[in-house]
Amino acid sequence: MVDKTDEEMAQLVDTLDFPIEETTTYKKWQEALGEELGMKYSDTLAEKSWRGVQTKYVALPELGMRMERRVFKPGKVGQYTELSFRDLTTGQFVAAPFASEEIRGWWLRKEGV
Repeated sequence: MVDKTDEEMAQLVDTLDFPIEETTTYKKWQEALGEELGMKYSDTLAEKSWRGVQTKYVALPELGMRMERRVFKPGKVGQYTELSFRDLTTGQFVAAPFASEEIRGWWLRKEGV
């Protein structure tokens, strides 16, 4: 799981049912994740998933995007859901490679690389 991209970790964070208060500091995130995962918890997972928290709640809004689950073939046997990104200004969906590149650039700027 720790080899996932930042946007995949943001998607994981999106599936967890934690109150928003649990995502405000790394310490609170560690505690909530530890309670949720029990023996499966690791510091490496906490660190990587914290990047997912930062991606979802800090990077995406700063980049003018949000994550959204798109349902394809709703109500049909072949129904499936896919993580997508929506531009907050235009309301249009953004291509995943573009969103990934923007997120990667945001992290590089944040880390001063």
